[in-house]
Amino acid sequence: METGYTAPEIFFLVTLGIISVLGIMGNGLVIWVAGFRMALTVTTLCYLNLALADFFFSATLPFFMVVLSMQAKWPYGPFLCKLLNIMADTNLFASVFLIAFIALDRCICVLHPVWAQNHRTLSLAKKVIIVPWILALLLNLPVLIFFTTETDENGDTHCHFNTNFWGNITEEEKLQRTVTSVAIIGINRFVIGFTLPMSIIAICYGLIAAKLRNKSMINCLNPMLYVFLGRDFRKKLIHSLPASLERALTEDSAPTNDTTTKSASPPTEAQLQEM
Repeated sequence: METGYTAPEIFFLVTLGIISVLGIMGNGLVIWVAGFRMALTVTTLCYLNLALADFFFSATLPFFMVVLSMQAKWPYGPFLCKLLNIMADTNLFASVFLIAFIALDRCICVLHPVWAQNHRTLSLAKKVIIVPWILALLLNLPVLIFFTTETDENGDTHCHFNTNFWGNITEEEKLQRTVTSVAIIGINRFVIGFTLPMSIIAICYGLIAAKLRNKSMINCLNPMLYVFLGRDFRKKLIHSLPASLERALTEDSAPTNDTTTKSASPPTEAQLQEM
Protein backbone atom coordinates (compact mmCIF):
# COMPACT_ATOMS: atom_id res chain seq x y z
CA MET A 1 0.00 0.00 0.00
CA GLU A 2 1.46 3.32 -1.07
CA THR A 3 1.76 5.97 1.59
CA GLY A 4 3.81 8.60 -0.22
CA TYR A 5 2.90 11.15 -2.89
CA THR A 6 4.27 11.55 -6.37
CA ALA A 7 5.95 14.79 -7.44
CA PRO A 8 2.95 15.91 -9.57
CA GLU A 9 0.60 15.27 -6.63
CA ILE A 10 2.76 17.31 -4.29
CA PHE A 11 3.05 20.11 -6.84
CA PHE A 12 -0.71 20.13 -7.38
CA LEU A 13 -1.47 20.21 -3.64
CA VAL A 14 1.04 23.02 -3.04
CA THR A 15 -0.39 24.98 -5.96
CA LEU A 16 -3.94 24.59 -4.65
CA GLY A 17 -2.77 25.70 -1.21
CA ILE A 18 -1.13 28.84 -2.59
CA ILE A 19 -4.19 29.66 -4.72
CA SER A 20 -6.47 29.17 -1.71
CA VAL A 21 -4.42 31.38 0.62
CA LEU A 22 -3.94 34.16 -1.93
CA GLY A 23 -7.57 33.93 -3.04
CA ILE A 24 -8.94 34.17 0.49
CA MET A 25 -6.62 36.98 1.56
CA GLY A 26 -6.73 38.97 -1.66
CA ASN A 27 -10.44 38.77 -2.24
CA GLY A 28 -11.11 39.27 1.46
CA LEU A 29 -9.23 42.54 1.19
CA VAL A 30 -11.29 43.58 -1.83
CA ILE A 31 -14.51 42.69 0.02
CA TRP A 32 -13.42 44.79 3.00
CA VAL A 33 -12.48 47.80 0.86
CA ALA A 34 -15.41 47.66 -1.58
CA GLY A 35 -17.98 46.61 0.99
CA PHE A 36 -17.03 48.66 4.06
CA ARG A 37 -14.69 51.50 3.10
CA MET A 38 -16.35 52.82 -0.04
CA ALA A 39 -19.73 54.15 -1.06
CA LEU A 40 -21.77 51.55 -2.92
CA THR A 41 -21.88 52.36 -6.64
CA VAL A 42 -22.54 50.27 -9.73
CA THR A 43 -18.82 49.62 -10.17
CA THR A 44 -18.11 48.71 -6.54
CA LEU A 45 -21.19 46.46 -6.54
CA CYS A 46 -19.81 44.55 -9.53
CA TYR A 47 -16.34 44.19 -8.02
CA LEU A 48 -17.80 43.22 -4.64
CA ASN A 49 -19.80 40.38 -6.20
CA LEU A 50 -16.77 39.25 -8.19
CA ALA A 51 -14.63 39.23 -5.04
CA LEU A 52 -17.31 37.28 -3.15
CA ALA A 53 -17.44 34.62 -5.88
CA ASP A 54 -13.65 34.27 -5.94
CA PHE A 55 -13.47 34.28 -2.12
CA PHE A 56 -15.99 31.46 -1.64
CA PHE A 57 -14.41 29.41 -4.43
CA SER A 58 -11.01 29.78 -2.77
CA ALA A 59 -12.55 28.82 0.57
CA THR A 60 -13.66 25.42 -0.80
CA LEU A 61 -10.18 24.46 -2.03
CA PRO A 62 -8.80 23.28 1.36
CA PHE A 63 -11.62 20.71 1.58
CA PHE A 64 -10.72 19.28 -1.82
CA MET A 65 -7.03 19.32 -0.89
CA VAL A 66 -7.84 16.94 1.96
CA VAL A 67 -9.73 14.68 -0.46
CA LEU A 68 -6.80 14.67 -2.89
CA SER A 69 -4.38 13.89 -0.09
CA MET A 70 -6.58 10.89 0.81
CA GLN A 71 -6.46 9.47 -2.74
CA ALA A 72 -9.98 10.76 -3.59
CA LYS A 73 -11.64 9.28 -0.48
CA TRP A 74 -14.49 11.47 0.80
CA PRO A 75 -14.52 12.06 4.57
CA TYR A 76 -17.26 14.71 4.82
CA GLY A 77 -20.51 12.78 4.25
CA PRO A 78 -23.26 12.99 1.58
CA PHE A 79 -24.55 16.47 2.48
CA LEU A 80 -21.17 18.16 2.04
CA CYS A 81 -20.61 16.07 -1.09
CA LYS A 82 -23.34 18.06 -2.78
CA LEU A 83 -22.81 21.36 -0.95
CA LEU A 84 -19.05 21.73 -1.45
CA ASN A 85 -19.23 20.77 -5.12
CA ILE A 86 -22.13 23.15 -5.73
CA MET A 87 -20.30 25.96 -3.89
CA ALA A 88 -17.09 25.42 -5.82
CA ASP A 89 -18.68 25.16 -9.26
CA THR A 90 -21.32 27.86 -8.74
CA ASN A 91 -18.79 30.42 -7.54
CA LEU A 92 -16.36 29.46 -10.30
CA PHE A 93 -18.94 30.01 -13.04
CA ALA A 94 -20.39 33.05 -11.27
CA SER A 95 -16.92 34.62 -11.39
CA VAL A 96 -16.72 34.08 -15.16
CA PHE A 97 -20.25 35.41 -15.70
CA LEU A 98 -19.56 38.45 -13.52
CA ILE A 99 -16.43 39.30 -15.50
CA ALA A 100 -18.57 39.14 -18.66
CA PHE A 101 -21.19 41.30 -16.92
CA ILE A 102 -18.54 43.89 -16.03
CA ALA A 103 -17.26 43.88 -19.62
CA LEU A 104 -20.80 44.43 -20.89
CA ASP A 105 -21.30 47.27 -18.42
CA ARG A 106 -18.06 48.95 -19.55
CA CYS A 107 -19.08 48.53 -23.18
CA ILE A 108 -22.45 50.21 -22.58
CA CYS A 109 -20.75 53.09 -20.77
CA VAL A 110 -18.40 53.70 -23.69
CA LEU A 111 -20.76 53.11 -26.62
CA HIS A 112 -23.89 54.66 -25.10
CA PRO A 113 -22.63 57.19 -22.53
CA VAL A 114 -25.79 59.32 -22.40
CA TRP A 115 -28.03 56.31 -21.84
CA ALA A 116 -25.64 54.99 -19.21
CA GLN A 117 -25.51 58.34 -17.44
CA ASN A 118 -29.31 58.48 -17.26
CA HIS A 119 -30.23 54.83 -16.69
CA ARG A 120 -27.20 53.08 -15.16
CA THR A 121 -28.58 53.21 -11.63
CA LEU A 122 -27.62 51.34 -8.51
CA SER A 123 -31.12 49.94 -8.06
CA LEU A 124 -31.06 48.51 -11.61
CA ALA A 125 -27.60 47.06 -11.04
CA LYS A 126 -28.75 45.33 -7.84
CA LYS A 127 -31.48 43.58 -9.82
CA VAL A 128 -29.39 42.67 -12.85
CA ILE A 129 -26.38 41.48 -10.82
CA ILE A 130 -28.50 38.53 -9.65
CA VAL A 131 -28.58 37.12 -13.19
CA PRO A 132 -24.96 35.80 -13.24
CA TRP A 133 -25.56 34.03 -9.90
CA ILE A 134 -28.80 32.44 -11.13
CA LEU A 135 -27.14 31.27 -14.35
CA ALA A 136 -24.24 29.77 -12.40
CA LEU A 137 -26.62 27.97 -10.04
CA LEU A 138 -28.75 26.62 -12.89
CA LEU A 139 -25.64 25.39 -14.66
CA ASN A 140 -24.82 23.32 -11.57
CA LEU A 141 -28.21 21.72 -10.99
CA PRO A 142 -26.79 18.38 -12.25
CA VAL A 143 -24.44 18.41 -9.26
CA LEU A 144 -27.43 18.72 -6.93
CA ILE A 145 -29.25 15.93 -8.76
CA PHE A 146 -26.54 13.41 -9.59
CA PHE A 147 -23.70 13.83 -7.08
CA THR A 148 -23.67 11.62 -4.00
CA THR A 149 -21.40 9.45 -1.88
CA GLU A 150 -20.86 5.78 -2.67
CA THR A 151 -18.89 3.11 -0.86
CA ASP A 152 -16.79 0.71 -2.94
CA GLU A 153 -15.99 -2.93 -2.26
CA ASN A 154 -13.00 -1.91 -0.14
CA GLY A 155 -15.15 0.15 2.19
CA ASP A 156 -13.81 3.48 0.90
CA THR A 157 -16.31 6.33 0.42
CA HIS A 158 -16.14 8.55 -2.65
CA CYS A 159 -18.10 11.61 -3.81
CA HIS A 160 -18.93 11.43 -7.49
CA PHE A 161 -21.62 10.97 -10.14
CA ASN A 162 -24.39 8.67 -8.86
CA THR A 163 -24.23 5.60 -11.06
CA ASN A 164 -27.31 4.10 -9.37
CA PHE A 165 -29.55 7.05 -10.27
CA TRP A 166 -31.49 5.11 -12.91
CA GLY A 167 -32.39 2.22 -10.63
CA ASN A 168 -32.11 -1.48 -11.46
CA ILE A 169 -30.56 -1.67 -14.90
CA THR A 170 -27.63 -3.62 -16.25
CA GLU A 171 -24.09 -2.42 -15.65
CA GLU A 172 -23.65 -1.87 -19.39
CA GLU A 173 -26.74 0.36 -19.59
CA LYS A 174 -25.68 2.16 -16.43
CA LEU A 175 -22.24 2.89 -17.89
CA GLN A 176 -23.73 4.05 -21.20
CA ARG A 177 -26.20 6.44 -19.51
CA THR A 178 -23.51 7.75 -17.19
CA VAL A 179 -21.11 8.48 -20.06
CA THR A 180 -23.89 10.16 -22.07
CA SER A 181 -25.02 12.30 -19.13
CA VAL A 182 -21.48 13.38 -18.24
CA ALA A 183 -20.82 14.27 -21.89
CA ILE A 184 -23.99 16.38 -22.15
CA ILE A 185 -23.24 18.16 -18.87
CA GLY A 186 -19.66 18.78 -19.96
CA ILE A 187 -20.70 20.22 -23.32
CA ASN A 188 -23.30 22.48 -21.69
CA ARG A 189 -20.76 23.75 -19.19
CA PHE A 190 -18.20 24.41 -21.90
CA VAL A 191 -20.63 26.29 -24.14
CA ILE A 192 -22.57 28.22 -21.47
CA GLY A 193 -19.91 28.50 -18.80
CA PHE A 194 -16.91 29.28 -20.99
CA THR A 195 -17.56 29.94 -24.67
CA LEU A 196 -20.52 32.29 -24.17
CA PRO A 197 -18.97 34.56 -21.49
CA MET A 198 -15.60 34.59 -23.22
CA SER A 199 -17.30 35.62 -26.45
CA ILE A 200 -19.12 38.45 -24.66
CA ILE A 201 -15.87 39.63 -23.10
CA ALA A 202 -14.00 39.51 -26.43
CA ILE A 203 -16.76 41.32 -28.32
CA CYS A 204 -17.21 44.00 -25.65
CA TYR A 205 -13.53 44.83 -25.36
CA GLY A 206 -13.19 44.69 -29.13
CA LEU A 207 -15.92 47.32 -29.43
CA ILE A 208 -14.34 49.38 -26.67
CA ALA A 209 -10.95 49.20 -28.37
CA ALA A 210 -12.49 50.26 -31.66
CA LYS A 211 -14.20 53.18 -29.93
CA LEU A 212 -11.28 54.44 -27.91
CA ARG A 213 -8.53 53.05 -30.13
CA ASN A 214 -5.31 53.01 -28.15
CA LYS A 215 -6.65 54.51 -24.94
CA SER A 216 -6.02 52.50 -21.79
CA MET A 217 -9.08 50.64 -20.48
CA ILE A 218 -7.36 48.57 -17.77
CA ASN A 219 -9.82 49.74 -15.07
CA CYS A 220 -12.58 46.90 -16.38
CA LEU A 221 -10.39 44.44 -15.17
CA ASN A 222 -10.37 42.55 -11.89
CA PRO A 223 -9.42 45.05 -9.14
CA MET A 224 -6.50 42.93 -8.01
CA LEU A 225 -5.13 42.83 -11.55
CA TYR A 226 -5.59 46.59 -11.76
CA VAL A 227 -3.39 47.09 -8.72
CA PHE A 228 -0.70 44.62 -9.72
CA LEU A 229 -0.48 45.86 -13.30
CA GLY A 230 -0.20 49.50 -12.31
CA ARG A 231 3.06 51.16 -13.30
CA ASP A 232 3.51 52.57 -9.82
CA PHE A 233 2.65 49.28 -8.10
CA ARG A 234 5.63 49.32 -5.75
CA LYS A 235 4.87 52.82 -4.55
CA LYS A 236 1.20 51.95 -4.02
CA LEU A 237 2.04 48.72 -2.21
CA ILE A 238 4.45 50.41 0.17
CA HIS A 239 2.09 53.31 0.76
CA SER A 240 -1.12 51.39 1.42
CA LEU A 241 -2.62 48.41 -0.33
CA PRO A 242 -6.15 49.09 0.94
CA ALA A 243 -5.89 52.69 -0.20
CA SER A 244 -4.64 51.51 -3.59
CA LEU A 245 -7.59 49.17 -3.95
CA GLU A 246 -9.94 51.94 -2.95
CA ARG A 247 -8.50 54.22 -5.62
CA ALA A 248 -8.68 51.38 -8.15
CA LEU A 249 -12.35 50.81 -7.44
CA THR A 250 -13.39 54.43 -7.15
CA GLU A 251 -15.29 55.98 -10.00
CA ASP A 252 -13.71 59.39 -10.47
CA SER A 253 -16.78 60.53 -12.34
CA ALA A 254 -19.95 61.30 -10.41
CA PRO A 255 -21.40 58.06 -8.99
CA THR A 256 -24.35 56.66 -10.88
CA ASN A 257 -27.16 56.04 -8.42
CA ASP A 258 -30.87 56.50 -8.01
CA THR A 259 -30.47 60.26 -7.64
CA THR A 260 -28.36 60.74 -10.76
CA THR A 261 -29.15 64.01 -12.46
CA LYS A 262 -30.43 63.53 -15.97
CA SER A 263 -28.10 65.12 -18.46
CA ALA A 264 -28.37 65.57 -22.19
CA SER A 265 -24.70 66.39 -22.74
CA PRO A 266 -22.42 63.38 -23.34
CA PRO A 267 -19.40 62.87 -21.04
CA THR A 268 -15.97 63.78 -22.22
CA GLU A 269 -13.52 61.13 -23.49
CA ALA A 270 -11.65 61.21 -20.17
CA GLN A 271 -14.89 60.55 -18.29
CA LEU A 272 -15.68 57.63 -20.55
CA GLN A 273 -12.40 55.98 -19.66
CA GLU A 274 -12.99 56.49 -15.94
CA MET A 275 -16.54 55.11 -15.95
